[in-house]
Amino acid sequence: MNEDIIVEEYLNHFYNYKELACYLQIEEKRVRNILTSVGGRTGELVKKHTYIIEHYDAKNTNLNIKNELDEKVVSVAKYIINTKSSIRLAAKELKISKTTIGEYINDRLPSISITLYKKVFDIMQSHKTLNANHKSHRMIIEKEFELLNDGLTTSEISEQLHLSRNTVQRDLANRTEIISEDMQKKAKQKLKYNQMKMNR
Repeated sequence: MNEDIIVEEYLNHFYNYKELACYLQIEEKRVRNILTSVGGRTGELVKKHTYIIEHYDAKNTNLNIKNELDEKVVSVAKYIINTKSSIRLAAKELKISKTTIGEYINDRLPSISITLYKKVFDIMQSHKTLNANHKSHRMIIEKEFELLNDGLTTSEISEQLHLSRNTVQRDLANRTEIISEDMQKKAKQKLKYNQMKMNR
């Protein structure tokens, strides 16, 4: 797996090392080695990112609220968590733009509470996953799974289907359960097996 993908997923989703390793179906040691050795501006972003995760993880229930805006961000986050609302619905109900809510959740919430952020992120992902119930999306997931079974890597599948590698990884790791639990189990096993082969 390309090192850039590991760094990109880490910076985009506020996974800790263990969660990222599980999501990407690779060894935690490899994730840790890459993220602790990356340099330059990206390395600084990774360090900042790691600091936030380590200080506001599930073990820390304190909120890092510094001002009224932070309180509003927490209020919006709790609304989404309690109602399981999509960003669109929350924006409508709270009379705030979708862009503003997106900024609250993605830019401000992680430094206030990574625990709240992860809860909101899971809800946002579940709403995205609902889109995969559409017939055309199901067909794509089934095709990705078929190619995975044929021995192709996620990078090769992404090239063949003209999809981003992140989309293929997400579909195979998380969305196959929409079709069946058995497919998800097999997909995760196959992803892990392919990664072990690449690491030899």
